[in-house]
Amino acid sequence: MATKIALFLHVAGVATWFGAMHILAIWLGRTAKAADGKSLSETLQAVHRLNMRTLVPSAIIVLAAGAFMLYSKYNPADLPLWLLFKERFGSLFILAYIIGFTLYGRKLKSATNSGDAELLRKTARRYTILAHVTTLLILIVILFATFQFT
Repeated sequence: MATKIALFLHVAGVATWFGAMHILAIWLGRTAKAADGKSLSETLQAVHRLNMRTLVPSAIIVLAAGAFMLYSKYNPADLPLWLLFKERFGSLFILAYIIGFTLYGRKLKSATNSGDAELLRKTARRYTILAHVTTLLILIVILFATFQFT
């Protein structure tokens, strides 16, 4: 029963993380093209706040539930390729995501405090690119999990 609960949390966490990250990337990308300095600054702050309050916890749930399922079902020495990929690449990716977006929040704060519209646009573009790359990497891990390459 505990494994089924962990599977539910894992799938729900991935769905939340992927879907919300994709929408935030689209929203921020469109806003960066059209908004002026003040509204772009507010949007950047809102996107980052949502990321830190919703998506980072989702990623942590994905990591914890995945690790629980992996180590409760399998011997770590005998993992098939797809599980080894999920364990190594997925775990490393989640940790890099959490650290990267947390640290990027500092750059974002300095950009929003400066009030420079061009700096805000560059920061928004970088954040958007990071979000799109994140969704692509999540899809790659989902691909390995779906096809279960051996």
